[in-house]
Amino acid sequence: MGVTKSACGDPAVGQAMLRGGATALADSRLANLAKLRAAGVRAPLWLLRASI
Repeated sequence: MGVTKSACGDPAVGQAMLRGGATALADSRLANLAKLRAAGVRAPLWLLRASI
């Protein structure tokens, strides 16, 4: 799983992670996940949240 949070959900970074072997992408922000999906990323997307 590639985490795109540090790249602000940049689709190019997400695609590079997928080409490098990641099978899914994760981020802690819904807006970043929406950006990935809007850019055509079809891999599974996960929303990261810490439990308190």
